[in-house]
Amino acid sequence: MSTAVDVLFGVLYGDCLGAPYEFHNGPVTSPIAVGPSVFGHPAGRGTDDTETTVAVAEGLIDASQDGRSTTTAIAERLLAWHRTSPPDVGGTTASGLDAFDHSGDPRSGAATEHSVANGSLMRSAPFAVMNGDGSELAVDSSRTTHAHPQVLGCVRAYVRMLQMIMNGAEPTAIQVGDLAEDDLDLHPELEPAEIPCPGIGFAPYALDLAVWSATAATDFSSGIETIIRRGGDTDTNGAICGAVLAARFGFPSELVSPLDAERVDELTHLGRRLAVLNADQLRP
Repeated sequence: MSTAVDVLFGVLYGDCLGAPYEFHNGPVTSPIAVGPSVFGHPAGRGTDDTETTVAVAEGLIDASQDGRSTTTAIAERLLAWHRTSPPDVGGTTASGLDAFDHSGDPRSGAATEHSVANGSLMRSAPFAVMNGDGSELAVDSSRTTHAHPQVLGCVRAYVRMLQMIMNGAEPTAIQVGDLAEDDLDLHPELEPAEIPCPGIGFAPYALDLAVWSATAATDFSSGIETIIRRGGDTDTNGAICGAVLAARFGFPSELVSPLDAERVDELTHLGRRLAVLNADQLRP
């Protein structure tokens, strides 16, 4: 059975494999490999997808230690990251964190039709690798930056799907749609190249790719390559689907070598800490 560390490695590897091809217009047909991001992140280190995943993991651990609101603890970690002026922070994420910085309200995220973005979905894997059900903690934390009902439904479905896989179940696409508790218009019958994409960074599209990863991919390596070759928001789609693929198949040990050693150590430590937490004992 896959571990919390496997899942976090899946996030990092998917992020790093997709980073050189972010915003690629159309399918990626050239050979793909881990490399520097289009924003200049070093190869194997990860972009904002990995960095915000780390912030969420640290916030969950903070909340478990001092009894604070989980949403507040994570928002503070995300804000600290935002203050480092990362080169690739998304607009919806930046707006939500700026609002939190000014108001102190950790549920300041936008809920407009223009905010159905994947910035909270990409950082949600840590909620799934704890004991108990972390899905509603993930939904509440999403509201720091992304509060649109479709995004909240995507986050809920994604975390519950990951939890099912971590517990040994094989979720069907229909079950995943039901878990969202919202009409997300998923396309479980389609291959990634056939799934309609309304725009780069659209959260329901990323969930569609994650559903394919959970139900139709045959192994980690070919699965993550299929996702990256789709083009578009390749690093984020890679991070989201990398977690799912690692939960299903484990993380292949031979894929650790191109990853940044310091980041690998950090995620190993965080994964082991998260694996002993109980989401049901944390406050939203």
